Amino acid sequence: MEDNFLEVMELQAEEALEFIQELTEVSIAVDLMSVGEDGGKALKYTFTRTDDDISNALIVNFTVSGEATFDTDYSQEGAEEFNATTGKVTIAEGETTATVTITPIADSEIESDELVKLTVAPGSDYIFDADTSGMAKSAIANDDVKLNVDWAKQFGNNGSGYQYLTLNEEGNTYVTGWFTGQATIGNNTLTPEGNSDTFVAKFDKDGNARWAKNFGGNTSEEIRGIAVDNEGSTYIAGKFRDTAFFGNDSLEGGEFGNTFVAKLDNNGDTLWAKKLDDNNLYQYTAGIDIDNKGNAYITGKFENTKTSGNTTLEGGKDSKGDVFVGKLNNKGDVLWVKDYEYDAVSDITVDAEGNTYIAGRFEDTVIFGNNTLEGGESGDAFVAKFDSNGDVIWAKDFDGDDGYDRASSITLDSEGNIYVAGEFREANESGDIFVAKLNSKGDVLWEEEFETSNNNSIGAEGIAVDDIGNSYVTGYYFGESISVGNFMLYSQNDKSSQGRDSFIAKLDKEGEVKWVQNLGGNNPEDISDIDVNDDKIYITGDFYRAGEVTFGENTFTTQNKYDSFLVKLTETKPEAEKEKPEVILSVNSNSIAENTNNQITYTFTRKGDITEILTVNFTVDGSANFNQDYRLTGAKEFNGSEGKVTFKAGEATANVNLNIIDDTIIEQDETVALSLAMGSNYTVSKTDVAANTITIINDDKEIIVDEKPDIPVDNRDNDNDRNDEKPDTPVDKGNNDEDDKNEDVLNGNDNNDNDDDDDDTEFSLASKGKQTFKFKSKFKNGKSSIKFSFKSKNVEELKEIAVVTVDDDEGTIDGISPDAEGYLEAALNRSKSIFSLLGNIPNGFADIDIEKVLEFSSETSFRFLSVKGGTLQGVKSGKVNKSQVTLSSTDFLQVTESGKNNFDLDFAGVQIKMKFDAEAKKAIGSGLQETMEVIDLREMTTKQTATFTVYREAAFENVIGFYQVTSEDGGIDTDGDGTADIFVGDAGYAQAAVQNRIASIDLKVGNEATNKITGELEAGAIIVPFLMVKGTLEEFDEIFFPYIGANSDGIDHVMMLGDNTFGFEDLPGGGDRDFNDIIAKVEFTNDVIAQVDSNNVST
Repeated sequence: MEDNFLEVMELQAEEALEFIQELTEVSIAVDLMSVGEDGGKALKYTFTRTDDDISNALIVNFTVSGEATFDTDYSQEGAEEFNATTGKVTIAEGETTATVTITPIADSEIESDELVKLTVAPGSDYIFDADTSGMAKSAIANDDVKLNVDWAKQFGNNGSGYQYLTLNEEGNTYVTGWFTGQATIGNNTLTPEGNSDTFVAKFDKDGNARWAKNFGGNTSEEIRGIAVDNEGSTYIAGKFRDTAFFGNDSLEGGEFGNTFVAKLDNNGDTLWAKKLDDNNLYQYTAGIDIDNKGNAYITGKFENTKTSGNTTLEGGKDSKGDVFVGKLNNKGDVLWVKDYEYDAVSDITVDAEGNTYIAGRFEDTVIFGNNTLEGGESGDAFVAKFDSNGDVIWAKDFDGDDGYDRASSITLDSEGNIYVAGEFREANESGDIFVAKLNSKGDVLWEEEFETSNNNSIGAEGIAVDDIGNSYVTGYYFGESISVGNFMLYSQNDKSSQGRDSFIAKLDKEGEVKWVQNLGGNNPEDISDIDVNDDKIYITGDFYRAGEVTFGENTFTTQNKYDSFLVKLTETKPEAEKEKPEVILSVNSNSIAENTNNQITYTFTRKGDITEILTVNFTVDGSANFNQDYRLTGAKEFNGSEGKVTFKAGEATANVNLNIIDDTIIEQDETVALSLAMGSNYTVSKTDVAANTITIINDDKEIIVDEKPDIPVDNRDNDNDRNDEKPDTPVDKGNNDEDDKNEDVLNGNDNNDNDDDDDDTEFSLASKGKQTFKFKSKFKNGKSSIKFSFKSKNVEELKEIAVVTVDDDEGTIDGISPDAEGYLEAALNRSKSIFSLLGNIPNGFADIDIEKVLEFSSETSFRFLSVKGGTLQGVKSGKVNKSQVTLSSTDFLQVTESGKNNFDLDFAGVQIKMKFDAEAKKAIGSGLQETMEVIDLREMTTKQTATFTVYREAAFENVIGFYQVTSEDGGIDTDGDGTADIFVGDAGYAQAAVQNRIASIDLKVGNEATNKITGELEAGAIIVPFLMVKGTLEEFDEIFFPYIGANSDGIDHVMMLGDNTFGFEDLPGGGDRDFNDIIAKVEFTNDVIAQVDSNNVST
């Protein structure tokens, strides 16, 4: 019985094993190691079955795990059943794979990377592949910005006091405020003379305290602003009582306080201190700023009477008081002071022209010059602009509901736009924050609201703007959370503290919130001021209640009742959260003969960030053997099956070369398959293995002796040998000869023309590798012309095509080879524009008609260059990235010879016809247009009549004008003596251009319409086009010139589309860089200058 039982058990085990062996194996893989949360890409998890019989569908179970949450962090497609922990996917009948696609859901929460892990779960019809883990995982990389702390400093204080800061161009930080008790700043210990003193301290760019000074008297002082000039002198403004000492200067004040302004030198020593008023009941100073001449502008509030210099102001007699604005020169003398009734002011700023801007709130009615503002019951916010003499230009109010509204902070960008932050409250609510951008006329361009939860208190403390118009707002909120745009912040404070949280928010120039972040930690803190410079953010403020404040790795503990901080921040993405570059693999050929000296090149290309060194993994498979059939060069590591290749910093490509070893073994053709492998700091584009597999063609054959050798072939073409490969042809004996007809007949051409082209001119493709051309003219003076015609395009964005003269067939320039450092800069210096092509063409404009004639000296070699999404001038000025430049090579330029001295070119999607043309004629006015967007009529001796056609693809009402300059550098003669009086970059250049324009030729047109006018241009001059944006000749928002130095934003706004065809970009900062907003085409009645021939060559 026992033996029978064992036999049965063994039989059942064998049957079970056979059943398991018959089950199909299932594996799982994912195509990318990670995807960015906002990257627009998805993860593809592929389930694969390995079974000869795939006639039936197979349902595979899987589990879901990882930090990422379904429906919050990602969505899925491809699974029939899917929840937070499990799922099912069906591999259809006849198929071996099924895919589940995980698509990240972008959110605004500042969080860490989150994994999505799918694992094959048990099933009755399959097992998971034993050679795999049965699991695949990938990360959704958080790309929400963090703020890194460069440095943070703490200094003590025993009482509540606001701090203010400012920066200079060298990266030094100047901070001021008031303190009680002792304050330690770096190695400086300050002791107040009275209840509280003012302090000023300077920190270098590394956060070291260079000096610290305190000023005050026997009672108390308060500070309300700081500014620094180009020489490092510091200006402060505030309030004092009784007697205050500033170095050797002492000021005598009243019982209720007086306004002071003081100037310190670069070492913090007092140069002068001034008291600005007498005999008043109450006053305060709200801020100070300076212009580029060192004049100081202050604002504040006073009651009763205020005397500043020779000016006496009569203030309000009640508690509301009046606002004053004043200007002092760099010696402290009062130049003017003005007052305005019944309002409160919070901040002041000054532009480069000395115009002053103030922000605050008012109740009832307030009059600014001719501007009367009607306030709400509890007050409205306002902004007012004054000229350099203190006269009101305009005043605007922000009319809320019946609640309390206040503009608390104001600043300007480089284009003269105004940024304001403040608070507004509806009835019976604690309020919200607003941020608004106004143009120079006070019109609101956009506004954004910050809201708190549960009607808790909130406030804006400061606003700053960077060089490209991003604004940074700091403030505080009470309660559980704050909503900013699409972002949500949650309180870091302990619930028991009932304190407030501080935050910083960033908005772009269009008002979109880019990020918002808490700062400080879980105890109450206050950020009182903010500034930005060179991508660095500086904040100052204080923290209190015997707690801690944390900035990065710096944790400060209160030493006094109140302590102050100064912090320098950098807006960066930590390494783990950077948008990882995507790597793509390509190969230049799929086969190679064994005995060739050539090599196969695998090119690894990364998209995205290329600023840092990147090492990428790869694998090699195939029937060929490493070191027997091939070698690899260019790899950092390679062991025969796995390798690494490294991208240099700043380079987008890296190459691995496959070199074939020639042997004498008679064998089959062999394969090498190189594929990308995943890595932690990059993503991998799905690799088509077949496309990256190459075949090594074996050429070793058995030797067969031919007893009857072939008759030798005479390849010469100059005798009567009957064994010639081709019959002799007559020798070409010159231009326009009868032998040309004979040659045409022999070549099968019916080309009985008159030889318009010079037969002796040589125009050829000199180097296929570098795609360089050689031009050799037989004209007596050694010059002739090539005509470029635009045929068609397959691009959807702006592209400028240029020619680059080189020194030899390999493309060398001044001894710099194409692969050497500095070559691109050398090529840009040698480049001349041919024409530019628009991605979006306005109605009526036909770029198919664009032509360009360029003149070349004999023995000239050249290649091509293109700029994608920008202009040559923009690249040369540093405003367009050099990565947008492409040089001609076999990868980007395809060349077809379409006839003698004729070539068809396809340069990265742009088709061009290039032809030597002895009769080519250079267009009038085009002499400088290879490098400048102007009309050059200096060779003309009589007035030129022209037709001006204008096209438009823009919402703005723009006007194109033309003015005359004395030379190529753009100087304008304003007094008619023939010499330039004002130059590019000078103040008033734009005004001079408008005043001296050719008044009869002002071009404008409706949107998507075409307009033509006829006009005359003076001979012997250079005529320059310019664009007046969104307005009339008398009043417009912006004006842009071909000279970048004359443009307020330092950006290129004019592009040559072809001969005498100008495309304009009308948005500041370069806008969308499409240069199609308005186009002017100028066609002269005599549309060409003299024919280029041996006796007359234009220069």
